[in-house]
Amino acid sequence: MKKIFTLLVLMMMAPWVGWGQEVWNGTADTKWYNDNPDAEEFTINTAEELAGLAELAGPHSSDVTFSGKTVKLGENIILNEGVLSAEKKLNEGNFREWTPISYFAGTFDGQGHTISGLYIVEDDLGDEAQSRLGLFARAVGKIENTGIVDSYIKGGFMDYVSAFFAYGDGGSTNIISRCYFDGLIEAVDPYCVGLVCMWSGSVFNVIESCYNFGKINVTMSKCNASMATPYINGIGGSGATHQVYNCYNAGDINVTINYTEAKPNTFSLISISGIGTGLNVSCYNTGNITISGSNDNATNIAIGGISGLGGSGIHYCYNTGKISSSVGTTSGMLNGAGSIMGFTLTGAKLEKNYYLKESNESGIGFSLTGSTEDVTGQIEGVPDFSTGEIAWKMREPITVNLIGTNREPNGETVEVTGYGQQLTANGEAIDKTPVLLAFDENKGKEVYKLNLSVDDEKIPTPIYRNAIESNLLPEETYQDLIDEENDLDLVWYKGDEIVAYGNTYTPTEDATLTAKREKVYNIKTKVDPEGAGTITVNQPMAKEGETISFTVTTNEGYEFVS
Repeated sequence: MKKIFTLLVLMMMAPWVGWGQEVWNGTADTKWYNDNPDAEEFTINTAEELAGLAELAGPHSSDVTFSGKTVKLGENIILNEGVLSAEKKLNEGNFREWTPISYFAGTFDGQGHTISGLYIVEDDLGDEAQSRLGLFARAVGKIENTGIVDSYIKGGFMDYVSAFFAYGDGGSTNIISRCYFDGLIEAVDPYCVGLVCMWSGSVFNVIESCYNFGKINVTMSKCNASMATPYINGIGGSGATHQVYNCYNAGDINVTINYTEAKPNTFSLISISGIGTGLNVSCYNTGNITISGSNDNATNIAIGGISGLGGSGIHYCYNTGKISSSVGTTSGMLNGAGSIMGFTLTGAKLEKNYYLKESNESGIGFSLTGSTEDVTGQIEGVPDFSTGEIAWKMREPITVNLIGTNREPNGETVEVTGYGQQLTANGEAIDKTPVLLAFDENKGKEVYKLNLSVDDEKIPTPIYRNAIESNLLPEETYQDLIDEENDLDLVWYKGDEIVAYGNTYTPTEDATLTAKREKVYNIKTKVDPEGAGTITVNQPMAKEGETISFTVTTNEGYEFVS
């Protein structure tokens, strides 16, 4: 099986520590750019130099947009220290506030480094200017290989509130790749919330191999006729032109909704999800999504572990997070909570999506077709993920046809990784849920399916194993099947080939194995006198009548006799 970009695990699973780095002093250093403004690549090593980027990449009309250029991080950047507690609550302190980089049109490559202590606060809850909050306010191009940690972002009315960038303008391609957030986002009546927020333009936009550990707290209490659907997501995005793949959300999302009246002349809806709206492929959510508030909300609410308001499709995704809503709605309003999708739109394509039954009673909250029944092979609730079966079903990489603004394939394709799971020799899950092989192939192992039968009697349940020496059967079952009285053990065949004896086997592919009860010998050898040489045998066990071979090597001064 082909492996897809496993390199990022070094960055994402073990963020580097900024030993020796100094905390931002509040100034901006632009010397790194001014000394050679025609260069195509720049490296930032200090917090002051990062602040210099914010000073240089000013308003949309600024001549310094870094279009066609690359800016890299050479070190971890510390803007503030100790912003959050271990419980992801804001600590008291006099933190330096970050001014988002206004407009950036190049490539920003963190090279596996982190930016810590990002602190942004928008307290004007009545401002309708739609502030764009995040490391970047507006971005076109690519942001990659960057972690934002120990950070706090707070937004107000109609704000775009994000960790990385709040708003992406149209361009040839807008991409955020191999980035993660571990902090706290809070907002009151925002327009959009997530790891990234929103894009515009006539091109497709991609979020790939990103994840969120951050916590999100949002209060929705007032609306505006000019404001379309607010989107609150763990990963991000709004609109159906987003392509999100190889991403996961592990952060909890808490939303309080107290709308007292609907937006005039508009379809009033709030979309809340662990991932986002658009085309979601090979993504999963383990964060809990909790909705609370009054029982007379004048708005429709779409809540989903993967997608709130269903977009272009959800493929090879799963959810184990608890999806719960205690709010009610006024007459004519809908409250759709689904473990995979809140509201499904007509034409949304669903394929191989799974959810933990206890996370929510249904995979879909509400469907425009009038049916919320889960469709076999598209959305399926399971009691647990511990057998390896779901990882096996979603193991292989799949090719995704990217979509355009019309929600139809635009001719672009990408190969997306599959899932793995680490199992014991008995088939018990070390990872309680499947993991994306894009993140850590050492944690997520490929899972193989074995169909077994003994003397033509099929064992009803397939077993799932990694490529380690494994027990083919539970020990109790194995002991029941062998014939100790006549000294008969199990000999396992794949077709006519003997592949295992007894109860151990190391799978390297899916297989159907059949066993026969036959007399089996353990082959043991002894050299006499000791030290005269060595004897190796081509197999340690053999059935009665089977031919085996020995290799004898004599040491100096000895001759083989028999």
